[in-house]
Amino acid sequence: MMATEKPFERLQSLEQKINEVDKIQTIENYIAQLKERIWAVKEVLTTAEASAYLGLSESYIYKLTSLKQIPHYKPNGKLVYFNRKELCEWAMRNQVQTIKKMQEYAQRRSNLDYINESDAIIKDENGFERCEILEEFADLSEAERLCISLHCIAGYKGREIMEITGIKDTTVRSHISRGKAKIRSKLFGKEVT
Repeated sequence: MMATEKPFERLQSLEQKINEVDKIQTIENYIAQLKERIWAVKEVLTTAEASAYLGLSESYIYKLTSLKQIPHYKPNGKLVYFNRKELCEWAMRNQVQTIKKMQEYAQRRSNLDYINESDAIIKDENGFERCEILEEFADLSEAERLCISLHCIAGYKGREIMEITGIKDTTVRSHISRGKAKIRSKLFGKEVT
């Protein structure tokens, strides 16, 4: 049969077989990729799968488990397993706010319209009713309210407030200092210097 084939037909036959082999190798590659990523549909993951899922090295995963900083299970006391959903929650636990969100938060906190009646009866550590402090807070300039809100309420540092608001760092510190001094002078009756 081979002897009767013409060279051209024989070449075509060989090319078809080579193409079939290429297709088989492609399919095998896809199967290997699927096996590597099976963790995407599994609920319980091994350390290697958790490492691939989180993009962390296995040694770092083991370190996190030994420090009890990542949720994990040891059903037999030795092998470590992970719940995929818990890993996802763990990885997403410390969201970093965008500058726009921080600016919106600061604007809401410096705007006194959101205060309701129940807030007015809360006393601070010096015995002043919150409404007294809020009245003094309302008398500050908008920039002072914004900077004090971000610093005292939200806990941001001067440089962070500068990034959020676009106000220079030294000006931010001045607004905070001057605003606090104004509130103190009105509450304690001392002059602002």
